Amino acid sequence: MQNNCFIDEVLKVPIDLSQVYFICTTNSLSALSAPLRNRLKIIIFEGYDVDEKIEIARKRLIPELEK
Repeated sequence: MQNNCFIDEVLKVPIDLSQVYFICTTNSLSALSAPLRNRLKIIIFEGYDVDEKIEIARKRLIPELEK
């Protein structure tokens, strides 16, 4: 296990991170280095498609602009 020797810089105490999961978000995987991507479990959540975006704009955004 390589994450069991982390030393917290503020508290100056060792912390075992071997059982910790970090959750991160990004808009673009290309911004992440290949070594980092290799260490991640990547889960992709699709966003709204174009038709859904137009419907949201029509129902929510345009009425706000017309006020």
